[in-house]
Amino acid sequence: MEVLDTEAPVDWTIYPQAPTSGASRIANAAYLHTSACGDFTLLSREEWFALRAYPEFPIWPMHIDLLFCYAAHHGGIGEVVLREPMRIYHTEHLSAAGWTPEGEEERAARIEAKGVTEIQFATVMEWIDRMRRFNAPMIFTLKDWGLAGVTLPETKVQAKARR
Repeated sequence: MEVLDTEAPVDWTIYPQAPTSGASRIANAAYLHTSACGDFTLLSREEWFALRAYPEFPIWPMHIDLLFCYAAHHGGIGEVVLREPMRIYHTEHLSAAGWTPEGEEERAARIEAKGVTEIQFATVMEWIDRMRRFNAPMIFTLKDWGLAGVTLPETKVQAKARR
């Protein structure tokens, strides 16, 4: 590993999302790789269903992938960082889809136009802190998540008879 840059330390105790005062007793407080983690998250079907997939909040979907990764970690699912030649690169989204400094105004306008809200990062950090303190996942989605309560119509497709 090569150190490319360093910064002065941050006094996290002045922030509302500061770790709990009992941080030294937290046994499983991992700092996961979560930058653009929603672009490639791979779990077994059983693990995905046990965690009930991404939270289904009626919001702009910012940070839900990060919450899911921490829930997976505290549910006992390990993180694997893929090395060469299996490295995954971030897919650049359309402007205002994900967060970028240059697209922030447009993203904020899209959120306002849709009339939805988004989870504030401080709230996300509070939830992660709770998962760390209790070493347990937070499951945000109800048991009937996804299309569990919906009967989808089936259509049988038959080949046309040849003449």
